[in-house]
This record gives sequence, structure tokens and C-alpha cells, in this order.
Amino acid sequence: EEYLYCQVEDYFQRHSFAVEWKKSDRLPSRFVTTSFHRTLSDYVNALTKYGLAVTRLDEPQAIEEGVRLHPSLEKCCRVPESLIIEATKVVR
Repeated sequence: EEYLYCQVEDYFQRHSFAVEWKKSDRLPSRFVTTSFHRTLSDYVNALTKYGLAVTRLDEPQAIEEGVRLHPSLEKCCRVPESLIIEATKVVR
């Protein structure tokens, strides 16, 4: 089913949840990982608390070839599923 929106509920509620990765042509067996929801403020404040400065931020987007091979990745073209933060120690 295609959705025209992404509903976010309780953005400020920090939580974790299990994510099941099913066996597929890319994965030889199923496995479960844990995903954590945190706010952007949580990440940045944790880094600055320990003397780090954000030097780069990226929200990866699925590429066309990946979506063509694995159509379930299309949702990653609308809303990023991960966040990459590069931080550098601030020397004073």
C-alpha cells in the first residue's frame, strides 16, 4: 500500500523496539535487531556534553538501483530510516 504521508506520534517519547529482518535473497536467515528512537536534540546534546562538535550530518536516501532491486526500499526515498552524524573533538 502506498502512503502519501508519514505520521509521527510521540516524537519526544524515547523508546526502543524490535525490528525483524526476514530471510530474503539478500539475507540468508532471519534475525532481530533493536532500534532506538531518540530526538535530534538527544544526539546533538550527547555529543556536545563530551566536547564534540557536529561537523557533518547526513540522512541517507535509497538510490534508484536499490529501489528497483528491492521495492520495499521505496519508503526510504520519502523519510530517512537512519541518521549519520560526524563529530570532531573540540580542543581548547
